[in-house]
Amino acid sequence: MKWSFIDVLRHLPMDATLQNYLASCNFPVPAGLDWNDEFSAVRDIITAIETCPDTTARDRVIAGLQTAGQLAHPAAWSAMVQAVGNDAAALTQLAACKGEAHRAFWLLVHHPRLFETACDVDYVDSHVGQSQQIDLGARLPVRREPEAMEAFCAAIQQFYKKELFCGDTVIGHLMDRSGGTQLVTIHAKDLARTLLEFDGERLQRRVGNPTIHMALEYSSRTGVARTLIKGGEKYNRMLGNAFAEHMLDFATCPFCNMDEGPVTLDGTDLVCHCPDCGPVLLFDEDKQAWQIKQGWAAREVRDALDAVGGSCSPAGSALWFVAGMQMTIRDWALRDGWNGKRVEKNEAKGILVAALGVLARYYGYERSGLRLHGRDALAARPSP
Repeated sequence: MKWSFIDVLRHLPMDATLQNYLASCNFPVPAGLDWNDEFSAVRDIITAIETCPDTTARDRVIAGLQTAGQLAHPAAWSAMVQAVGNDAAALTQLAACKGEAHRAFWLLVHHPRLFETACDVDYVDSHVGQSQQIDLGARLPVRREPEAMEAFCAAIQQFYKKELFCGDTVIGHLMDRSGGTQLVTIHAKDLARTLLEFDGERLQRRVGNPTIHMALEYSSRTGVARTLIKGGEKYNRMLGNAFAEHMLDFATCPFCNMDEGPVTLDGTDLVCHCPDCGPVLLFDEDKQAWQIKQGWAAREVRDALDAVGGSCSPAGSALWFVAGMQMTIRDWALRDGWNGKRVEKNEAKGILVAALGVLARYYGYERSGLRLHGRDALAARPSP
């Protein structure tokens, strides 16, 4: 349902929010208007809008009410809650609003920036069927410093200038979503064009620059990004590459294991740009181990040990000390073994080989060439 300004007015209470909004638009409220009688007040305001001689004030009032109608639907409630975030006072006021139109109008009047954020979230959710998924191959935290966002927007600007000769200005906004993902919405300045519009009672063309709206939602738990942008595969890949290069956190160089550098995508490979070693491949054809933040590495190690029975199991102990700590099989068998119990050398070899076999299946190394990851690899195997 598309709401008109009359529909929005009929669903608004005659409270201070509406009164202050009309005053901010310099709209002449009818004398003797009874704000306590909502039915008659709505009727008188609609009549005053239709007969208002001040077209500028009238257009301001109508434009605001029409804008509020964009979020006057049930699905927009979730978008508004996510936009408000941790602002408890604003969230309490939203919850106290009477209906969808009232919530949208209240947010527009009192928090116009949050209203725009809610519109961005609603846009992404309503166009989810048009988005594309890109596996960035990296489960890294998102950088939040302004310099990272500026570099990200500059990369998009450079792309659009090369491809379409537009994008002189690019504005990006980062927010955390309720599902633990991060949403980046971007507006790029399109080429100037003339729009046929009414200026009062005159019909004339005005020069304006429409916005190119795009968005990317990223999950640091899966390393997968969902892009929403017009232009096809080339544009989706550009957005994913720019995000991976400028918005993902730094990784530790696996060559020197000392310095950190930004991570970029080179085709399908991840590269760490170490200040001393230069570009170093992180995630190559052989799936070499690469070090990043300790939190991510700890989760990966824990998941791998769980796949072989846990850290206290014979296989888990062998993997931890022999494969992880680089202890020899003999030393592990004689000094530690399983839970402090010494085991024979040949038995220790068997435990380690069995653990590596299970781990290979967990990471999806199959004779057929199928290479999935983690639980997806196990789930893809046919049942016996």
